[in-house]
Amino acid sequence: MQAKWMLSVAALGVWLLTAGAVHAEAAKLELKIVGVAEKYELDRGGKTKEEYEKSLQGGKRLVKAPAPPKVDLKLQIVNAGKETVTLFVGGDPNVVTLNLKGPGVVEVTPAIAMTREFRLPKAVNIEPGKAFDIPLPKLSDGLRGVSRNVYWTEEGEYTLTASYTLGGEGGEPGGRLQSAPVKIRVELKK
Repeated sequence: MQAKWMLSVAALGVWLLTAGAVHAEAAKLELKIVGVAEKYELDRGGKTKEEYEKSLQGGKRLVKAPAPPKVDLKLQIVNAGKETVTLFVGGDPNVVTLNLKGPGVVEVTPAIAMTREFRLPKAVNIEPGKAFDIPLPKLSDGLRGVSRNVYWTEEGEYTLTASYTLGGEGGEPGGRLQSAPVKIRVELKK
Protein backbone atom coordinates (compact mmCIF):
# COMPACT_ATOMS: atom_id res chain seq x y z
CA MET A 1 0.00 0.00 0.00
CA GLN A 2 2.78 2.42 0.96
CA ALA A 3 4.66 1.66 -2.30
CA LYS A 4 1.54 2.53 -4.33
CA TRP A 5 1.16 5.79 -2.42
CA MET A 6 4.82 6.71 -2.99
CA LEU A 7 4.49 5.86 -6.69
CA SER A 8 1.43 8.12 -6.92
CA VAL A 9 3.30 10.98 -5.22
CA ALA A 10 6.26 10.49 -7.60
CA ALA A 11 3.94 10.51 -10.62
CA LEU A 12 2.28 13.68 -9.33
CA GLY A 13 5.71 15.30 -8.91
CA VAL A 14 6.67 14.44 -12.51
CA TRP A 15 3.33 15.81 -13.73
CA LEU A 16 3.83 19.04 -11.76
CA LEU A 17 7.37 19.45 -13.12
CA THR A 18 6.14 18.93 -16.68
CA ALA A 19 3.19 21.29 -16.21
CA GLY A 20 5.56 23.80 -14.58
CA ALA A 21 7.83 23.72 -17.62
CA VAL A 22 4.88 24.60 -19.86
CA HIS A 23 3.88 27.39 -17.45
CA ALA A 24 7.41 28.81 -17.50
CA GLU A 25 7.37 28.83 -21.30
CA ALA A 26 3.95 30.50 -21.28
CA ALA A 27 5.46 33.45 -19.38
CA LYS A 28 7.53 34.29 -22.50
CA LEU A 29 4.57 34.04 -24.85
CA GLU A 30 1.88 36.46 -25.97
CA LEU A 31 -1.45 35.57 -27.57
CA LYS A 32 -2.84 38.04 -30.11
CA ILE A 33 -5.98 38.18 -32.23
CA VAL A 34 -5.00 39.39 -35.71
CA GLY A 35 -6.83 40.08 -38.95
CA VAL A 36 -9.83 41.91 -37.48
CA ALA A 37 -11.94 43.44 -40.25
CA GLU A 38 -13.30 46.97 -40.00
CA LYS A 39 -16.82 45.57 -39.76
CA TYR A 40 -18.68 42.27 -39.96
CA GLU A 41 -22.12 41.57 -41.35
CA LEU A 42 -24.97 40.07 -39.35
CA ASP A 43 -27.26 37.95 -41.52
CA ARG A 44 -30.36 36.80 -39.62
CA GLY A 45 -31.91 35.36 -42.77
CA GLY A 46 -34.81 37.84 -42.68
CA LYS A 47 -35.70 37.00 -39.05
CA THR A 48 -36.16 39.48 -36.22
CA LYS A 49 -33.64 39.44 -33.38
CA GLU A 50 -36.06 37.43 -31.24
CA GLU A 51 -36.80 34.91 -34.02
CA TYR A 52 -33.10 34.54 -34.75
CA GLU A 53 -32.21 33.99 -31.09
CA LYS A 54 -35.00 31.42 -30.79
CA SER A 55 -33.69 29.55 -33.86
CA LEU A 56 -30.25 29.45 -32.23
CA GLN A 57 -31.65 27.99 -29.04
CA GLY A 58 -33.71 25.37 -30.88
CA GLY A 59 -35.87 24.52 -27.89
CA LYS A 60 -34.42 21.89 -25.56
CA ARG A 61 -32.18 20.24 -28.16
CA LEU A 62 -30.33 21.88 -30.98
CA VAL A 63 -30.18 19.18 -33.63
CA LYS A 64 -28.53 21.28 -36.34
CA ALA A 65 -26.91 24.51 -35.27
CA PRO A 66 -26.72 27.32 -37.85
CA ALA A 67 -23.18 28.05 -38.99
CA PRO A 68 -21.46 30.47 -36.62
CA PRO A 69 -20.34 33.86 -37.99
CA LYS A 70 -17.36 33.76 -40.35
CA VAL A 71 -14.53 35.96 -39.15
CA ASP A 72 -11.27 34.99 -40.95
CA LEU A 73 -9.11 35.77 -37.92
CA LYS A 74 -5.93 34.24 -36.60
CA LEU A 75 -4.72 33.65 -33.10
CA GLN A 76 -1.02 34.34 -32.99
CA ILE A 77 1.30 32.95 -30.33
CA VAL A 78 4.31 35.27 -30.25
CA ASN A 79 7.59 34.35 -28.57
CA ALA A 80 8.49 37.52 -26.66
CA GLY A 81 11.46 35.82 -24.97
CA LYS A 82 15.11 35.64 -25.95
CA GLU A 83 15.30 31.91 -26.58
CA THR A 84 13.54 29.48 -28.91
CA VAL A 85 10.50 27.93 -27.23
CA THR A 86 9.07 24.51 -27.99
CA LEU A 87 5.30 24.35 -27.67
CA PHE A 88 2.99 21.41 -28.17
CA VAL A 89 0.06 22.74 -30.17
CA GLY A 90 -3.10 21.26 -31.64
CA GLY A 91 -4.52 18.01 -30.39
CA ASP A 92 -7.16 17.63 -27.74
CA PRO A 93 -5.38 19.22 -24.73
CA ASN A 94 -4.96 22.54 -26.56
CA VAL A 95 -8.24 24.40 -26.57
CA VAL A 96 -9.20 27.83 -27.89
CA THR A 97 -11.87 29.63 -25.85
CA LEU A 98 -13.56 32.76 -27.19
CA ASN A 99 -15.21 35.39 -25.02
CA LEU A 100 -17.53 37.71 -26.95
CA LYS A 101 -19.16 40.64 -25.15
CA GLY A 102 -21.67 43.00 -26.70
CA PRO A 103 -25.33 43.90 -27.18
CA GLY A 104 -26.52 40.46 -28.32
CA VAL A 105 -24.45 37.33 -27.70
CA VAL A 106 -25.73 33.76 -27.83
CA GLU A 107 -23.57 30.71 -27.13
CA VAL A 108 -24.68 27.33 -28.47
CA THR A 109 -23.33 23.84 -27.82
CA PRO A 110 -24.19 22.01 -31.03
CA ALA A 111 -25.04 18.31 -31.08
CA ILE A 112 -22.07 16.88 -32.96
CA ALA A 113 -20.49 13.46 -33.16
CA MET A 114 -16.77 13.10 -32.46
CA THR A 115 -14.39 10.21 -32.52
CA ARG A 116 -13.27 9.07 -29.09
CA GLU A 117 -9.51 8.84 -29.62
CA PHE A 118 -7.29 11.26 -27.76
CA ARG A 119 -5.36 13.43 -30.22
CA LEU A 120 -1.87 14.37 -29.06
CA PRO A 121 -0.36 17.79 -29.79
CA LYS A 122 2.57 18.33 -32.14
CA ALA A 123 5.84 20.06 -31.25
CA VAL A 124 6.45 23.51 -32.76
CA ASN A 125 9.59 25.58 -32.23
CA ILE A 126 9.04 29.34 -32.09
CA GLU A 127 12.17 31.46 -32.37
CA PRO A 128 12.47 34.77 -30.49
CA GLY A 129 10.32 37.47 -32.08
CA LYS A 130 8.55 34.91 -34.29
CA ALA A 131 4.96 33.67 -34.11
CA PHE A 132 2.85 30.58 -34.65
CA ASP A 133 -0.58 31.17 -36.23
CA ILE A 134 -3.79 29.33 -35.40
CA PRO A 135 -6.55 29.96 -38.00
CA LEU A 136 -9.89 31.12 -36.62
CA PRO A 137 -12.28 31.12 -39.62
CA LYS A 138 -15.49 31.28 -37.56
CA LEU A 139 -16.69 32.01 -34.05
CA SER A 140 -16.42 28.41 -32.89
CA ASP A 141 -14.22 27.07 -30.09
CA GLY A 142 -13.80 24.35 -27.50
CA LEU A 143 -12.69 20.78 -28.05
CA ARG A 144 -11.29 20.44 -31.59
CA GLY A 145 -12.63 23.93 -32.31
CA VAL A 146 -16.20 22.74 -32.84
CA SER A 147 -17.82 22.10 -29.46
CA ARG A 148 -19.28 25.61 -29.00
CA ASN A 149 -20.56 28.27 -31.40
CA VAL A 150 -20.74 31.97 -30.50
CA TYR A 151 -23.16 34.27 -32.34
CA TRP A 152 -23.85 37.99 -32.42
CA THR A 153 -27.57 38.66 -32.77
CA GLU A 154 -27.75 42.42 -33.19
CA GLU A 155 -25.83 45.38 -34.53
CA GLY A 156 -23.28 47.18 -32.43
CA GLU A 157 -19.80 47.08 -31.03
CA TYR A 158 -18.49 43.84 -29.57
CA THR A 159 -15.33 42.97 -27.69
CA LEU A 160 -13.60 39.68 -28.42
CA THR A 161 -10.92 38.04 -26.30
CA ALA A 162 -9.43 34.60 -26.71
CA SER A 163 -7.53 32.20 -24.53
CA TYR A 164 -5.45 29.22 -25.56
CA THR A 165 -4.86 26.33 -23.19
CA LEU A 166 -1.47 24.75 -23.74
CA GLY A 167 -0.70 21.07 -23.34
CA GLY A 168 2.50 19.14 -22.81
CA GLU A 169 4.06 16.57 -25.10
CA GLY A 170 2.07 13.72 -23.56
CA GLY A 171 -1.20 15.64 -23.46
CA GLU A 172 -0.90 16.75 -19.83
CA PRO A 173 -2.39 20.16 -18.98
CA GLY A 174 -0.18 23.20 -19.27
CA GLY A 175 -0.43 26.95 -19.02
CA ARG A 176 -3.01 29.26 -20.46
CA LEU A 177 -2.45 32.26 -22.72
CA GLN A 178 -4.88 35.19 -22.77
CA SER A 179 -5.24 37.76 -25.54
CA ALA A 180 -5.90 41.45 -25.19
CA PRO A 181 -9.44 42.45 -26.21
CA VAL A 182 -10.17 43.57 -29.77
CA LYS A 183 -13.16 45.63 -30.91
CA ILE A 184 -15.48 44.31 -33.60
CA ARG A 185 -18.18 46.34 -35.34
CA VAL A 186 -21.25 44.37 -36.50
CA GLU A 187 -23.80 45.77 -38.95
CA LEU A 188 -27.08 44.22 -40.06
CA LYS A 189 -27.05 42.84 -43.61
CA LYS A 190 -29.08 45.05 -45.91
